[in-house]
Amino acid sequence: MKCPFCDVVSNSIVEYRPSLLGYLLTILAILIFGILSLVLLPLLVSLTKQAIHRCAKCLNEIKTTSYFGLSSMNDQVLTLKVGTFGVIFTRKMLFYAVLVITAALAIYVFLLVETAHNHDMAPISGITWAAFSSEVGHAAWLKNKRQAEQNFFAKFVTKGVHWDGYVVRVILLDDDGSARSMHHPATVLVKMNQND
Repeated sequence: MKCPFCDVVSNSIVEYRPSLLGYLLTILAILIFGILSLVLLPLLVSLTKQAIHRCAKCLNEIKTTSYFGLSSMNDQVLTLKVGTFGVIFTRKMLFYAVLVITAALAIYVFLLVETAHNHDMAPISGITWAAFSSEVGHAAWLKNKRQAEQNFFAKFVTKGVHWDGYVVRVILLDDDGSARSMHHPATVLVKMNQND
């Protein structure tokens, strides 16, 4: 390669530098996959390295290759060496590895983990409305607020119940413009059947 600065034809010195695109992709991976993105981070940074060609004589920068040009897909951008054993990864191999790992993480995060959420139905417990009302109801709350809170979190949180009642009134609290969002704060007044 001919250097325009010293006008000498010589082999260039290739230096690989991480790029802004690599850092942006790692931030995006962290936002999407969280702690699981630690598997992808070294691969993404290595995959998006730019090759900087320098003149062997004057060390000036002659050329910068693009991230995924036709010639740069065969660039050797990552080398792993353990003792006398070593592996050299090209950009194409890293690209395939990133695609496979991203697909596996997406399947795990968005399909397999989706089955265990807090909004799943809990099995119906034998808690009656009378027992609930006596321990954490309005009278118990007025008598000892702290004890009512402790009883609620110790005995009733995440328990499934089956009670009979009817809705008396629903008051939508729309003082902060939250009607445009998915969640709407509201007060629901329910009259329960005392026989449960």
